[in-house]
Amino acid sequence: MKKSLFVMIILAVLLAGCAPGQNPEAIQAQVNTAVAQTLEAENRIAESVELTVAAQAPLSTPTAAFVPTPTLVTIPTFTPVVPTVTPVAINPPSGGGGGSSGGGGGGSSTSKIYSCSIVAEKPYDGASFRPGDSFDKSWTIKNTGSATWEAGWEFEYKGGEDMSPTGDFLIGKQVKPGGTITLVIEVDAPKITQKDSGKVFVMTWSLNNGSHFCTPYVAIKVFTP
Repeated sequence: MKKSLFVMIILAVLLAGCAPGQNPEAIQAQVNTAVAQTLEAENRIAESVELTVAAQAPLSTPTAAFVPTPTLVTIPTFTPVVPTVTPVAINPPSGGGGGSSGGGGGGSSTSKIYSCSIVAEKPYDGASFRPGDSFDKSWTIKNTGSATWEAGWEFEYKGGEDMSPTGDFLIGKQVKPGGTITLVIEVDAPKITQKDSGKVFVMTWSLNNGSHFCTPYVAIKVFTP
């Protein structure tokens, strides 16, 4: 009896050590750290690309400037003539002060601002998967800016662990300020070895209207069997 109890305790300890942690706060802390590291790496890559492009820009060859030889010119002297102005009386308009059209705002334009917020997503950040698991990731994104998003803009992979076989695609509809759109991609959990079991993997996507803005991400934990 004692021997059986001892074996059961040992098995319980081993299973507890292998099972993924269920503490939501600890999982969220891991996700936050992984996301921050991914975004920092993307910023460094962008800065490196900018520096490389600047370094590869062709140097302009200075061109010898043509210096004209000054020629003496005689400038004639003019006598100013002051015209005589005859005042003319202008009758005020009838009907009383209707001279101004009121503030219609036609002379100024509101700056176009592009921003967003994620109002729903599936699965949640930090969800656990096995290596090679395939699933759909969806984001419901709200246009929190002041400009309409155009149907021809792309939603595309931006950085981090490339876990999606989905290619870049057009968002397919206009999204006015305050409106929402749901975007879906396929994700394959990376095939990892035992040493990376429990690691958080992050992949970022982005809307592109000529420049990237609004960057939702996938953040999952992958455990080996």
